[in-house]
Amino acid sequence: MAEAVAPRLEASSPALVRMACLLAAAVHDYEHEGLTNDFLVKTGHERAIRYNDQHVNENHHAAAAFAVLLRDECNFLELLPAQDYRLLRRIVIELVLGTDMSRHDKLLQSARDSFAPASSSSSSSVEAVLTLQLAIKAADLGHFALSWESHSKWVKCLEEECFLQGDREKELGLPISFLMDRCKPGASATQVGFCENVA
Repeated sequence: MAEAVAPRLEASSPALVRMACLLAAAVHDYEHEGLTNDFLVKTGHERAIRYNDQHVNENHHAAAAFAVLLRDECNFLELLPAQDYRLLRRIVIELVLGTDMSRHDKLLQSARDSFAPASSSSSSSVEAVLTLQLAIKAADLGHFALSWESHSKWVKCLEEECFLQGDREKELGLPISFLMDRCKPGASATQVGFCENVA
């Protein structure tokens, strides 16, 4: 895939695009607190304030990861030429922001529009980033493609994370978000709901 999109991104090499994709995949949930953007915004969390209620988690994942990468002991990116670093950083940020579930439907619609046979598509650079965003989104939701045993383990972890947020919402007197109420149907029902409404 990197070979296909690198020229459209004016990347110096497909290896730079591969590195950006691997880096984005590694950091896309860095320092995640197990709370949705909506919860962070509703509760006035300091991250929501910092990022003006926009892609709160995703902005934090990217910013915090780059802060680590800029430390002297971690900064392997300083070896890149400035132009390559800027492109890598742009790709990583775009890919991490693309994992925001509030943009899920918009991202899928952009893909449908962009890749439709009769499409007079937007710039090839935009399509290249969209292609990479779809790849990281597929990986992010990839537990659906695992064996039942592995998928079930991930589902239990994800469900518990959701229920913990639901517990906090209940404590704060907030409406309990979709799929986050531990008093509602079990794992199979919540996953069916997730598949029908999101995946």
